[in-house]
Amino acid sequence: MAAQLVVGLIQVMVGVSAAFGVAVLFFDAGFPVDVFTAVMVLSACCVAMYALGMIVASVAPTPNAAAAIGLIAFFAMAALGGMFGPMENLPEQVAAIGSWLPFGAAVEAFQSAWIGETVRWENWASLGATTVLGVGVASAFFRWD
Repeated sequence: MAAQLVVGLIQVMVGVSAAFGVAVLFFDAGFPVDVFTAVMVLSACCVAMYALGMIVASVAPTPNAAAAIGLIAFFAMAALGGMFGPMENLPEQVAAIGSWLPFGAAVEAFQSAWIGETVRWENWASLGATTVLGVGVASAFFRWD
């Protein structure tokens, strides 16, 4: 499992580097004001999303089912968390839910780090709670077949 985590993190780093390179080249993006915080947010986001993936893997009956469940869960969190448009455009209650989900918390935390503001404690709490709950649930239900 540790090897899978390392490979996953390498994939994330390659993907983030490619996306950031495109953003710099074609959209005139700049570096975050607080690089250290941005890296910490990325790390917390990766661990939280990995923990959610482990929940899916622990309860899904087959690898194909896990892929389907994971995609549905990811796109639902992404829609509520601002991937398809600003969360401000969502109804107030839906935006509030989205900001507590790990994707929305990560988006808000990245925005804060990018412009040099302090990341709200709620964002850190959401990512941390997702990680702790994910590890706990996955540990309880994982089948070592």
